[in-house]
Amino acid sequence: MAISEEDINAVRERADLVQIVSEHVSLKKKGKYFWGCCPFHKEKTPSFKVDPVLQLYHCFGCGEGGNIFTFVMKMERLDFADAVRAVADSIGYMLRYEGVRKKGEGGRKRLYELNEKAVGFYQYVLSKTDQGKRGLDYLKGRGFSDRTIADFSLGFSPATWDSLTKNLLKKGAKQEDLLAVGLSIKGERGIYDRFRGRVIFPITDLKGQTVAFGGRVLGDETPKYMNSPESVLFKKSNTLYGLFQAKNEIVREGRALVVEGYTDVIALHQAGVKTAVATLGTAFTEEHLALLSRFAEKVVLVFDSDAAGLKAAERGIAYVTDFRMPGLESVRDLLNKGGTEVMVAVLPAGLDPAEMIEKSGPESFLDAVGGAVDFMDFAIDRVVRRFDLSTTGGRTKAARAVLEIIATLDSAVAQEQYLKVLARKLETDLDSVLLELRRFAKGRAVNASGSPAARWDVQSFVEREFLKIALQKPELRERLQEVGSDYFVSPVNQRVFAVLSQIGEGKFELDLPADEELTSLVSGLTLEEIAADNLTDYFSDIFARLKEFYLQRQINSLRLKLEQLNPIKNSRGYDELFAELLRLETEKRSLKSRT
Repeated sequence: MAISEEDINAVRERADLVQIVSEHVSLKKKGKYFWGCCPFHKEKTPSFKVDPVLQLYHCFGCGEGGNIFTFVMKMERLDFADAVRAVADSIGYMLRYEGVRKKGEGGRKRLYELNEKAVGFYQYVLSKTDQGKRGLDYLKGRGFSDRTIADFSLGFSPATWDSLTKNLLKKGAKQEDLLAVGLSIKGERGIYDRFRGRVIFPITDLKGQTVAFGGRVLGDETPKYMNSPESVLFKKSNTLYGLFQAKNEIVREGRALVVEGYTDVIALHQAGVKTAVATLGTAFTEEHLALLSRFAEKVVLVFDSDAAGLKAAERGIAYVTDFRMPGLESVRDLLNKGGTEVMVAVLPAGLDPAEMIEKSGPESFLDAVGGAVDFMDFAIDRVVRRFDLSTTGGRTKAARAVLEIIATLDSAVAQEQYLKVLARKLETDLDSVLLELRRFAKGRAVNASGSPAARWDVQSFVEREFLKIALQKPELRERLQEVGSDYFVSPVNQRVFAVLSQIGEGKFELDLPADEELTSLVSGLTLEEIAADNLTDYFSDIFARLKEFYLQRQINSLRLKLEQLNPIKNSRGYDELFAELLRLETEKRSLKSRT
């Protein structure tokens, strides 16, 4: 959907960030700012700052930050267009749409409505017809109450060929829409129902809108479980069953439990464990974790101890230990996404969550979850088990396999912690494992200077201070014309400089892009206090240091080129480079004398 730029700007100008944030966080005014505890991570001391003038927020604890649309996107897990719509609705602003995409947006709304009609049909069959009695007997046999069945909108699909399809077509549905959301399948003789003779589990998004369905067969047919195909409304990799029902409780507890099936989620919720969600036939992905990170500071992956359960665990390990996952720099980025801690709990042999609750009650399940171990500890243990540790070759292969995980961690403290775990499992000393890590890291160049975590040195401090002042003080921005992106070593600082270069002179027209890292950094720099008595002099000093670093890099480059030139065979080129080197060194000395 294309919302006009005019409307986006109008909504941004008319909406009040303080009011929107206050719906989720208790804010107190201190000076010209509002402060509160961050809604994106748990904290006791408020570090979440809102500027009502600039309409920006930033948490100095977890680094989240942005404007009103960013906040709504993160809190409600919406895309940009949906966030604009949500804010517009909150202030009663009527949006206009550009071009043919308006028709497409109407189509999305029509698909949501079609799914809701299907929910109603399946519920009616379950509760009001003889055909649905099989499904109702199954759900009651699992111990699900009428209230639970209603809370999760459970239903039943008749075993007939096309009951749902005919019902919805009579109500005005279009064949292409039934196919688009996967309710119907196209055959040689026309379209027919995808789900037949199955208990139906509606799958919703965070707003409670039905985006897809899951169906469980009651006979011996295969597959036992079936989901709707992916569509414009539904992506398995970023959808979790039960999250709509669980999200508020997850926020209260700060913990989400990820199990493997619909009935596990429902049984846990009915037993009072209302933080359970489930993946939909896929491994737990970075997108799933990013989704849960909006609500939880800890995620526990709960696996059955049978072969299938542990195989699922292995798939999870294989996913998160991949070196270059889409959208990730390293394992560290997944495990620390949004500051969320990832744990693993393996249930006693032969029991899934629903069976465990039925047999021993929710307390036994919670005890098992309470014994969850750190994901890295679990991953190391599962990886080491693949090898024969009684042989030197097996121990070496085990060490190399585990180091693929450990070497991606930026934190030296974390690396040392897990190296000790590895040393214990291999029954060797820490020094040997450390030596192997250095060899491995050198070969992989995992912790090279291109690491996403910038070192806190003078260069990065100067870059940050320069950008912070330029963002906050429009009257000092004329000096931006004297520098370029190559003055900055950090790639993300180069991108901040690009944002600054687009801001009108003497104005503050900051339209934050849909880039989480950049948005958080810009909002943080904009709202962070500047510790300087004389701001003009301080900025001049910072600018001089920034230029000094730039000149030093130029000097180093020229020296390298001179070393590679033969002053006799290429005397002209050598003399030109040498003259340029002298000029740069003179300029650098002049800068240092003024700083």
